[in-house]
Amino acid sequence: KRQAVVALETFLMREPNASDKDQIQRRIEVLKKQIASEKAAPPNTAATPLTPTTPPPNESLPAQQPTPSPADHAQGKRPILPLIVTGVGGVVLIVGVVVYAKGAKDTKDFESQCPNRVCDTTKQGYQDLIDGGNSARSREITGGVVAGIGAATVAGGLIWYFLSPRSGGAATTASAGTLRHPLLMPAVSPGFSGLSLSGAF
Repeated sequence: KRQAVVALETFLMREPNASDKDQIQRRIEVLKKQIASEKAAPPNTAATPLTPTTPPPNESLPAQQPTPSPADHAQGKRPILPLIVTGVGGVVLIVGVVVYAKGAKDTKDFESQCPNRVCDTTKQGYQDLIDGGNSARSREITGGVVAGIGAATVAGGLIWYFLSPRSGGAATTASAGTLRHPLLMPAVSPGFSGLSLSGAF
C-alpha cells in the first residue's frame, strides 16, 4: 500500500494535469487511511493469510505513460549520400591541386627561359619552348578549374549533410522541404552544377 501511494503521488507529480487526477487523489486518501488504521490496530500474533487489496470499483491504477526524453528527438541518422558527394569532391579537389601545382611549376620554368613569355626566335628549338609553355599554362588553368569544382562540391556536400533532416527514431524525414527543415538537393544538368534549396510554409 505504501508503494502504491508513492507510485500514485509520483504519477501526479509528473502528470499534474491528468484527466483522472481527482480519482487518483481519492485512491491515495483511501490507501493512507488503510495504512493509518493498520498502524492503530493491535498486532495479531496469529499468522493470517495475506489477501490482495483490490481497488474500489471504477478506480484502477493509471498506466504510467513513458515520458519522451530529449535524446529520443536527437535519434536518427542523416543520409549517407551527402558524405559520398563530399568524398568525391575531396578527390576532385586533390587532383585539381596536383595538376595546378605541376602546371604552375612547368609554366614558371618555361617563363624563365622565355622572359615575359617571349622566346628568342634565333635560338634553336624555340618552338618547342612555346608549345611547352602553352601546354603548361593550359594545365595550370585546368587544374585551377578542377580544384574550384572540387572545393565547391565539398562545401555543397557538407551543407547538404548538415541541413538534411534525420531519419528513424523519433525524428521523421519529410518527403518535401518545410520552412523549418528545408530540403537541399544537388542539381546537375548540361553546363550547370549546383544545389537546389526548397521549402514550404
